[in-house]
Amino acid sequence: MRISVLDNDTTQAELICQVLNGAGHSCQAYDSGKDLLGQLRKDSTDLLIVDWQVTDVPAAELLRRAKEKLAPNTPTMFLAGSAAEDDIVAGVTAGADDYLVKPLRRGELVARTQALLRRAYPSQNGPNSCNSARTSSKRARAAC
Repeated sequence: MRISVLDNDTTQAELICQVLNGAGHSCQAYDSGKDLLGQLRKDSTDLLIVDWQVTDVPAAELLRRAKEKLAPNTPTMFLAGSAAEDDIVAGVTAGADDYLVKPLRRGELVARTQALLRRAYPSQNGPNSCNSARTSSKRARAAC
């Protein structure tokens, strides 16, 4: 699945993409909200991950503008710098479907990404899908 990641910290964005590419996704990193919104005018994404501390466009506005361009079922996740309740409530209220607190844990990133994609695209992530956690046999994984 195609995943777009927006993070001001390019090292963090590259790490996220490295982890998600390793999990079988196609990930594109952006370092500005304007670049991300410009790309969404041209092409779609299957999941949007946004750092809540993005600097060039307020995160709530960016999320609203991105959702105008995305398919209605496209899930969004935001990255929070702290586990402060106010930050989490603001992100979810702005329309995010899930959140992760930095520093990211790779396993949790993959698990939450898979869960969002599974719920948003059930026909593409069913029990026989290559992206499914249930694809556990060697033969099934090899076919992917």
